[in-house]
Amino acid sequence: RSSDLTLKGEMADLKLLPLKPRLVELKKGADGYGFYLRELSSNKGNFIKDLDPGSPADKSSLLDNDRLVAVNGEPVEDLQHEQVVEKIRKGGDKTSLLVVDAEIGR
Repeated sequence: RSSDLTLKGEMADLKLLPLKPRLVELKKGADGYGFYLRELSSNKGNFIKDLDPGSPADKSSLLDNDRLVAVNGEPVEDLQHEQVVEKIRKGGDKTSLLVVDAEIGR
């Protein structure tokens, strides 16, 4: 299936190695995407938390504690939490999230 997300060279970052990024495309459900985005003080970045059972997020390959790397093809690692949330909202009923499993990096 095709995606509107274009992976760009500037998205490649050595600090992500050996993490395996996953591109997750979500379509908003009646109650939203079904996850919380948390900025954790102990780790730099925004993390997927608390997937709602049966939600689009739950039915996708997202995992609790995934670190969010890009939203709709735009890197978000250096953005403030509110800026990342706004990028997800601007996607409307669909969003593409590039994530890495945070557990691998610990």
